[in-house]
Amino acid sequence: MVKKNKLILLILLNCLVLTATFSAYNSLVGLVGQQDTTDSTVPLNTSVYYHFDPPKGKSVAPRPAAVAIGDVNNDGYNDFVTASTANGVVTIYLWNNITDSWVLSSYESVGRQPMDVFIEDANNDGYNDIITPNAMDDNVSVLIWNNITKNWNTQITKKVGFYPMSVCVGDANNDGYNDIVTANTGDNNISIILWNGVSHTWDKQITKWVGTEPNGIYIGDANNDGVNDIVTVNAFDDTASILLWNNTLSNWNSQVIKSTGGEPVRVTIADANNDGYKDIITANYADNNVSILVWNKNISNWNAQLLRAVGVGPQSIWVDDANNDGYNDIVTANYAGNTTSILFWDNNTANWASEVTLTGQKMPDCAAIGDVNNDNFNDIVISQWDNSSVSIILWNPAPKTPVLDFYGPHPMHHLTADGIVRLNWTAVEMVTKYYVYRDTSWIYNSEDIINLTPIAAVTAIFYVDHLTINDYYFYAIVAGNAIKNGSPSNCEQMHVVHPITAPTLSSPINTNGNIYLNWTPVATATIYSIHRDTKPITLNQSHIWTICIGFKTSTNFTDTTPEPGVYYYAIVASDGHVYNISNNVSVEIEAPIPGFEPLITLFALILIAFVFIAKRSVLSHAPKKLFSI
Repeated sequence: MVKKNKLILLILLNCLVLTATFSAYNSLVGLVGQQDTTDSTVPLNTSVYYHFDPPKGKSVAPRPAAVAIGDVNNDGYNDFVTASTANGVVTIYLWNNITDSWVLSSYESVGRQPMDVFIEDANNDGYNDIITPNAMDDNVSVLIWNNITKNWNTQITKKVGFYPMSVCVGDANNDGYNDIVTANTGDNNISIILWNGVSHTWDKQITKWVGTEPNGIYIGDANNDGVNDIVTVNAFDDTASILLWNNTLSNWNSQVIKSTGGEPVRVTIADANNDGYKDIITANYADNNVSILVWNKNISNWNAQLLRAVGVGPQSIWVDDANNDGYNDIVTANYAGNTTSILFWDNNTANWASEVTLTGQKMPDCAAIGDVNNDNFNDIVISQWDNSSVSIILWNPAPKTPVLDFYGPHPMHHLTADGIVRLNWTAVEMVTKYYVYRDTSWIYNSEDIINLTPIAAVTAIFYVDHLTINDYYFYAIVAGNAIKNGSPSNCEQMHVVHPITAPTLSSPINTNGNIYLNWTPVATATIYSIHRDTKPITLNQSHIWTICIGFKTSTNFTDTTPEPGVYYYAIVASDGHVYNISNNVSVEIEAPIPGFEPLITLFALILIAFVFIAKRSVLSHAPKKLFSI
């Protein structure tokens, strides 16, 4: 009895292996044509994605007033530095090209309350230096790079006007040598420290009057005549002062004054509207906007200012190609609003797109554009005055990750009975190809597709796959361009369940209670289950698997049925994903026909009885013997 119970339990466990897939098959049969309710009903997101990675934070000395990007240690790789108003140092982060990361190099002392920082070759020796204007000392600090010691010399200071707020290094007098200029807020003038190519040092400062409270200064070709000029913005006057270089006089003309927005604090000279001519752009702290003075080549003058809204309290202005599309954009750090604004240039409309806001900063006072991680793409670095750090927002040249979904009449649970898989995904910008990946296991990340070959490379945002073999299939989409491929999309699963042919069960052969079953093979079947019951069998019976008596990979089976009765047999063919049942055949097991054994037993009983009776009869007729005493 124990052995019999174990056998029954083993058969039941084997039968239950196929129960889950059988249930899925029944779901498929009953739900064909219903919409896949697990798919998203949200319209496809076709908006433009901007390719900035999440910010990376780096700690710097307290109260950083400005940040600059450049090759400060002259090794061919860009680095970044900040100027700390709290303790009079610059924080230097150097790029390590081996580890592809920034290393905190040093804190270099400068003057008190440095309000700006600039990286350029200040002493014209072919190596970049670091320059700060020190508001509390009324001077500038120059940290000259020593290419022999591979370090910076102790600071050199040069006297300038009262409370210098901004510094710029460039060829101010167009003699081929870089000079230093500062905007002196307390004196309403600028200091020009010219480099003397004969004595190889700086001359004493030259001062030029500008507007009231000049906060920002820049050297560049403001009027597009081929020579550099000097421009300041004057916070109290809401103006820009333009000191044009007079090449005939070898001096600067008297200032040209242009109106700006309220309380301009920083200025730059660059081709803001990408027409090939440089313009003047200012950050207007009080009006929460920027002024763009576009150069008009037809009148050889600047047009009236264009105003573009940015965040609250813009403290800096930078013009460069922020999104690496070949066109200059405008970036401001909005000190009072804790944001950074980007005005991307839209070359299709020949205008600036709506403001894009980067959030999460704390009192950002400077945003610089440059290739800070040396991958040949511009990035954005933002100094944050309130939490003594910088926020590094790297440009990622790879396309963003699309979102994959199925479309079409897929039933629930992502089942398809026709083998047609319809893929659809969101569009992303800067894509040349979408790569479609398919596997029989989950695709989670880039490592999972290393050894996979895409089944298609398309430019559309949809793809139709045709599958003939039943299985679970997993899909992911990778967007790529000429530079780099992105990360795989979310992974979606589809269960392909082509119907399977039913086997044909032949009439059974009954030999002494052994039932021999044979059926036709099914090409796609990998296993057959044999079922026996005392009534006709259908696939929809809830107890189908309780009457399973075995499994075979061949097309024959022998059953031993000791009990008399009528039995029905059916075969279920399966490929592990779908099932189909054969015809039913029946067989009757009859009781055994009586033989000679009972007759012999009866004869023996009669014989025994006859002998017993005969013996009794003999004893009763025998003569009695007398005894005497």
